[in-house]
Amino acid sequence: GSHAFDVRATDAAGNTDATPATYTWVIDTTAPTIAITVKPTITSLNQTAYSIGGTCSEDGRTVNAQIGSVMASATCGMSTSGQFTTGAVNVTSLGQGSVSLSATITDAAGNSATANDSTTKDSQGPTLTIGTLAVINNGNKATYSFSGNCETGGTTVAYSLTATATVSGTTPCMANTYSVGPI
Repeated sequence: GSHAFDVRATDAAGNTDATPATYTWVIDTTAPTIAITVKPTITSLNQTAYSIGGTCSEDGRTVNAQIGSVMASATCGMSTSGQFTTGAVNVTSLGQGSVSLSATITDAAGNSATANDSTTKDSQGPTLTIGTLAVINNGNKATYSFSGNCETGGTTVAYSLTATATVSGTTPCMANTYSVGPI
């Protein structure tokens, strides 16, 4: 809270200063608050202009953020009171996978708070291989199938096989493999 200290001088004749010297100060031992609430996955589409955002309690104060090894900053309450969004930074140098995030704010009294979180960088397309394909002939055309390797993660594999007719569809990628058939 706010505190004041007043000093009045009185001379030997008993005259007292009518306007005391005043010193006021604030005791603030409460840390500000900050949270990272906007942390999109880093993709090939946003990695050259990536930003994070969140909530903060000290409008006008600088938020220093770190996205992996890349530094960024924002001003708390710049666009909306109690919120921050970092400027866009290039994070192409960061490796694939988990990326640590932190945001720190310091109030006017020197109290600081840091929020830590993480996001994922997945800026590479999925991998896919086709296994050895057998020649389609009269002996196997009714039971023809094929398989290969794929990147697991909720993905599907789309296929299209054209001979005298086109056969197409999708199949799930499970445990890094897919299998189609008989088609």
